[in-house]
Amino acid sequence: MKRLQNTTLELSKKVSKLEQLKSINQALDFRAIQNKVQSLDQKSILLTNNQNARNQDCLALYNVTQVIDNLFKKHIQSFETSRNETLLNIESKQNASSPEIRNEITTVEVAVTSCVFSDQTFSDYIIKFSIVNFHVGINNLHTFKSSGKFVCEIPGLYFISVHIRTSNQNYYFHVRKNNMLVPSSKSDSGDTASTNQISAVVGFQLNDALYVYANNVRIEVSYSCLSIMKVK
Repeated sequence: MKRLQNTTLELSKKVSKLEQLKSINQALDFRAIQNKVQSLDQKSILLTNNQNARNQDCLALYNVTQVIDNLFKKHIQSFETSRNETLLNIESKQNASSPEIRNEITTVEVAVTSCVFSDQTFSDYIIKFSIVNFHVGINNLHTFKSSGKFVCEIPGLYFISVHIRTSNQNYYFHVRKNNMLVPSSKSDSGDTASTNQISAVVGFQLNDALYVYANNVRIEVSYSCLSIMKVK
């Protein structure tokens, strides 16, 4: 009987210890849950703060974008206004100066008188008047002397006078502008040399080229000359 009582007492102690352990485990589990909940709360607060910070950054970026957009629009408007004013000023100056420019062009003196250097037949049929007796207002004189072509530098109305002396009979001479025929002349059919004259008034634009064309004709140096003068 006594042994049974001892056994019962031992069992009661063990049950009591088990209950204590159970209470301790439950307390530990509860604390762990509390810690996890607190950790989740902290993370939630952190995420909320981060989201608020992002929202503030987005708002600040939007405000900066609006400011830049407004400045850009003002700059474009200012540029358009300035450009329009500049164009108006240029147009006004052009309109004011056009009569002056036309008057200056009209009054510019351009003239040249030159003659053939020696008796010869020109291989390309363009007569070279390389002996310049007088010139004014011509910058490309070297080109004129070497090629025989008068290239217009100042547009206007020009008077052309050509005298060609040759012993060849019944040969034609042509004044051409930009390869287009202007006036022509023809040598005499007699036995002696003849001096043949061509006169014309020709309108020139910038870079128009004028020359005297003689197809396989021997040109004599005496009296073979060209004169060009701007008259308007």
